[in-house]
Amino acid sequence: MVEGSGASITVKVIKAESVRQHLGKKPDVAVHLRVNVGGNPQSLHQSLQKSTAISNTISPQWDQTFVLPVENPKASQLECSLWDESDEQPSAEKANFLGEVILNLAKLVPYSGKYIEQVFDIKQGKTPVVGDNKASGKLKLGLTLKLDGDEAPAPAPAQATREVPPPAQATRAAAPPPAQATRAAAPPAPAAPAGDSEQVKPSQLRTRPAPEPLPEPQPGYLPKVGPSPTMGTLVVSVQGGSNLPKSETGQSPDPYVVLSLEGTSKQAIVARTATVRRTEHPDFREND
Repeated sequence: MVEGSGASITVKVIKAESVRQHLGKKPDVAVHLRVNVGGNPQSLHQSLQKSTAISNTISPQWDQTFVLPVENPKASQLECSLWDESDEQPSAEKANFLGEVILNLAKLVPYSGKYIEQVFDIKQGKTPVVGDNKASGKLKLGLTLKLDGDEAPAPAPAQATREVPPPAQATRAAAPPPAQATRAAAPPAPAAPAGDSEQVKPSQLRTRPAPEPLPEPQPGYLPKVGPSPTMGTLVVSVQGGSNLPKSETGQSPDPYVVLSLEGTSKQAIVARTATVRRTEHPDFREND
């Protein structure tokens, strides 16, 4: 991917919680956003972007989206600072700075083009603390970093192969079971010799066809087989899993297992285990 002036960061300012009070009252909270390179604003002729000020609250909700250009994603930082807008001309003693969130954009480069939602701690940073007015709370952001030259991912090839029916399915459906057609016309078989009652009758040996070979397994589907002379029950014991991957935001998954059984009926039999919350090593212990 090529890095240049075509790169950008889309920031959705969602909400904040437990923001500190200012001057003994709830503030009118606004978020200021800009991109820094080495601690200094970058030279892309961009002005500081500001959210709407939410009045008289320590838990504001904005749901506002901003797009900021990025010169060098691997060396840049996103700065989101919170301010009390109730005092239009604050003095040095009042210090209406409420805290900040600084994010190194290099961490988002491997997830270019993907939307990531995360909650960040609001910190004091390098701004001096005035009195007991130290920053506190959390800020929730939605982030999408787009690098210059990003392309849409190619579709998975496995989806194309699943639409092709298995070769064995088309030939078996057209031909009736050979054993049923010949048994109706066969004459009664002679009685079996004494002492050999469990032998197969000669007429059955003449009319029974050779077993048809199963098709070679193809990628992307399970081969279907012909009808069975008897009905049965398949018991699957879902025990568990281990070392499942975490999500892109580092959270443990909520895994479950889906079982599908295809036969001669038009609809496949589908079963699903219960969901095990927040674990990479699920233990299902459930029969389906």
